[in-house]
Parts: sequence; C-alpha cells; structure tokens
Amino acid sequence: MLYCDLWGCLHEGRTPVPAAVAALRGVRAEGGRVVLMTNAPRPNRFVAAQLDRMAVPRDAWDMIVSSGDAAQAGMFAGLVGRRVYHLGPEKDAGFFTEIPTEFADAPEIVRVPLAEAEGIVCTGPFDEMTETPEDYRATLLYAKAKAMKLLCTNPDIVVDFGDKRIYCAGALADFEQAIRLEPKDPAINNAYGLFLCTQGRGKEGIEKLMVAARDPLYPNPTYPYTNAGMCSLWIDEPKAAEDYLRRAVIADSQNTQAVYLLALVHSIYEAALLSVWLLETNFYSPLPLARDHLPFLLENMGSAWRGKYPISSTKASSRRWQS
Repeated sequence: MLYCDLWGCLHEGRTPVPAAVAALRGVRAEGGRVVLMTNAPRPNRFVAAQLDRMAVPRDAWDMIVSSGDAAQAGMFAGLVGRRVYHLGPEKDAGFFTEIPTEFADAPEIVRVPLAEAEGIVCTGPFDEMTETPEDYRATLLYAKAKAMKLLCTNPDIVVDFGDKRIYCAGALADFEQAIRLEPKDPAINNAYGLFLCTQGRGKEGIEKLMVAARDPLYPNPTYPYTNAGMCSLWIDEPKAAEDYLRRAVIADSQNTQAVYLLALVHSIYEAALLSVWLLETNFYSPLPLARDHLPFLLENMGSAWRGKYPISSTKASSRRWQS
C-alpha cells in the first residue's frame, strides 16, 4: 500500500507531475495499491473530478481520502450546529449540497447569514487569489464575541498554485485561534506585527513588534527588532531602521540578517561584505533571505567602494552570490 499526497507531490495546482504519475503507475503494475491523501476541503468525489480535469490518469490510483471527507462527517455530526455560515468560495458549495448516502438520514444542515448562524464552516477565503487572513479579522472577532465554533475543512496554511502562493482555510483558523490568546503574548505580537508590515500597515506592525521586543520574558528580542528594522525600511524610515537593527545586533551578535540590513541602511560596502562572510559561515534565519538581495547590492555599489574593496579579495566573489 502506498500513500501519496496530492498538492506538491502528484500535482502543483494546475498540472500533474509526470514522474509522480509514472511512479504511481509502477506501484500498481506490481500489484500495489495507491491511496491519494489530500487536505482539500472537498469530499473525495470532487477531488477525483479535479484530477480528471488535470489529466491525471485513473490508472495511477485506487482511492482518495480528503480532509473534506472528515470535515463533512463532523459537520453532519453537528460539531458546529445545524445552521451554519459558509466562509469560503462558491466552488465548495458541493460540501453542503452533495450529501453522501451515509448522511442521508442526518438532520439537515442549512447555510445561513453570519448573524443567524450557530457556527462557521470554513473552506477557505472567498477569493483565495487575492485575500489574506487579515481580510477576515472583523468576521472572526464577531464570531469570537458570540462564542461561535469554527470547523476548518482544510488545515493547510498556504499552498503554491503554480507560481502563486495562496491562503487556505487553515490560515483563517490559525488567525482565529491566535486572537483568542492573551493579546500581549510576545510570540503572537511578533508574528502578527510582521504580517501587518507585509500588508502595508507598517506603523501598526511596528507597534506589535515592540510589544514583543520589550517583553522581558521573550527569549528572542533580536527577531522583533530585526522585523521592525525591515519594516521601517519598507516605509522609508532609515533612521528608525538603524535604531531597531542596532538593538537586534546587541541582542544577538550572530544575527546575520540584522547585520545585512544595517549594511543597506548605511550603504557601507565593508558591512555588506561582512554580511556576506557571516551568511556563508554561520547562516540561519527564519526571515527573508538576505542573500536574495546581495547580487543587486554588490553590483550597484559606488565605483569608489568597489575600487577600495575589490570583490575578488573576499568570499563575495563566490559563484554562489552571482546573479
């Protein structure tokens, strides 16, 4: 028996992966059985239809088990009540309308407006190509105030749809869970602050990041200070960025991301080269990779700096950093 995930293994949202199809066919040709497993919020018959549209051959698998199957069973068991608000795109309507025979005698589930609902069934954002969890803050705060339960049909946070990353139902469920927690929790404020910065709400984001950085019990203040420095650069406040990044380096002298960002603030070539060296010798960071920007930085430094500090005399000449 072979269990195979779908998204990212058998397909990437649009087309099947030929090598994966060949491997699954090979297993079945030798007498094995293939079970496809997916966090898709739709029951398995809808997943099978989606695979057909992608031209995934039927002889590559035996059965499909989806998150939607388990979530549908939970809904008909009454986990979030019988009058539910559907948070999700209309393409998932079959979750409510196509009722498996085993639930034919179960009490009816009725989709109603949020104000009339006992609970929420979340299959994802209404517009997964453009929306983020922040777009649902008001909805989830309202549900929280009414003590409504939420059934998340897809635990994935994000998936890659071709070359675009989109949010799933799990992102909304995580957001709801986070705002139920202590609002001064430093880890939550650090994560939420950076998220706000990525959404163009820099000032609000930095406020959240400072809640985290100034908490004496938070073990990693270097991270929110670094995030605040990066956010300050995004909103064109280099002096504030310098202050936050210096604090980040004081908190952790091995924070290579902060060293690199300081190099950007000052446009000092020596610091840029130092960041290259640190990144190559002791690299670890959960933040966006500094090395993604290094080729541009090194190529666009002033000629005076290039003459004084030739790249060839440092590790920056490594092919690893060439664009």
